[in-house]
Amino acid sequence: MIRVIHNTALIAVCSVLQTVPAVAATVPRAAPVGADDVLNMGTGLILVIGAILVTGWLYSRTRKMRGASGDLIRIVASQPLGTRERVLLLQVADKQLLVGMTSSQVQTLHVFDDPVAIAEVPANGFAERLRAAVKGQQK
Repeated sequence: MIRVIHNTALIAVCSVLQTVPAVAATVPRAAPVGADDVLNMGTGLILVIGAILVTGWLYSRTRKMRGASGDLIRIVASQPLGTRERVLLLQVADKQLLVGMTSSQVQTLHVFDDPVAIAEVPANGFAERLRAAVKGQQK
């Protein structure tokens, strides 16, 4: 009985193996990748990376031209008063301005001839603690 099962299994395996080359012959094979394909892909990759670098360079150049006067006006302090209202202390050249802002208008509240002294806020946030820890390790 075991011999009959064994022979039947052997016949089944042989019949399956005989059909494998016929199935494999009908499947289309992909063409091998040639040197031209690699060259085209490499050229495209270099062009894309070059375009990214040129775009970044142009962005930094135009940003520098726009930001030439960015050092003249600086926000010294800001305090929100509501959801859309805010008070700003601006440094413009050697003067400080107290400005009130809403979503629809900006109004000068006061002009200080002498700069207002601002006390340093202790480091409470994670970023400040991380900066302090990094500075401590570098020493």
